[in-house]
Amino acid sequence: MRIGLMSFLDAHHGQDPSERLQVGLDLIERIEALGWDTIWLTEHHGSPHNPTPRPEVVLAYLAARTQRLELGFAALLLGYRSPLEIAELLAVLAGLAPKRLRVGLAKGGPFESLRKIDAVSGPARDQRFHDGLTLLHRWLAAEEITAEWDGRQWRDTALHPQTAGLADLPLYVASRTPATIAEAARWGDGLMVGQTITDADLVALRARYHEIAQHDPAVMLSRGIWIDDDLDRARRQALSHMQAVRLSKRAFKQRHDYGGGRSRGRGFQITTDNIDDFMLLGPAVRVAERMAELKAIGVTDLAVTPATLDDGERRDQIERLSEELDHVRRA
Repeated sequence: MRIGLMSFLDAHHGQDPSERLQVGLDLIERIEALGWDTIWLTEHHGSPHNPTPRPEVVLAYLAARTQRLELGFAALLLGYRSPLEIAELLAVLAGLAPKRLRVGLAKGGPFESLRKIDAVSGPARDQRFHDGLTLLHRWLAAEEITAEWDGRQWRDTALHPQTAGLADLPLYVASRTPATIAEAARWGDGLMVGQTITDADLVALRARYHEIAQHDPAVMLSRGIWIDDDLDRARRQALSHMQAVRLSKRAFKQRHDYGGGRSRGRGFQITTDNIDDFMLLGPAVRVAERMAELKAIGVTDLAVTPATLDDGERRDQIERLSEELDHVRRA
């Protein structure tokens, strides 16, 4: 199981995005020295909390600043971006960082800020994604394509540069819907799931994929984490962090007059009664045991995020978990 960190480039409480970017980049270089496997960057648009609307730029920078660290997208918004554009940026990055890319692909919602740049949602956006995934795979496989996608037309168009290994690039589809799982299975892509999924639901998701593909998928799973010798204190810290993030997002929506629309996880709440199902909490040994359990049920890529906005606390959590990496890998 590869162990990585979800983006540390987020800005909160009025922090300057440029300053946050530099702090986060320094921390990413540190995790390579500590033996971590992967950094995963998100793609968000129109949000003051995330300064990476073009994560490929940041990953290109990191490709030059690191030697071994794998560079992951979590995820590129194929429901909004041209599949040729994504194929081209992957081709360039694959040349800059051979065998170091891992690529998540998402439909793109429900993020309210996206409505400012593209009003398409629902079935139309989903169709964009499915059509785009087919085209992306064909371009990565070095086909010349004549096709129309969302009003764009290509005629005998090939991907350049055609970097070695593109056809084997690890792709992960970020979705739980049956149609999209079936599409991922058809192409042999992995699955990417967020922290609001239980172990039992993940097992069922893998079984659905296996039934179609007749092989197990790679699975990228994200989990919040807080290491503390006092388990109850760890739970309180995690819940407090989640509430702070939600309040910050709610304030952003109010400032920018976002109303209505879909809400991610509507009706779903993480509480003290169920938080252990969705986050890795407590003493380091307990956290390592939970990570080993996730590995045993088929998680191939685990991306963790310390439950804090404080840079010093984040660094401390990273250092503490680093001591358990070898133990988890051997499990």
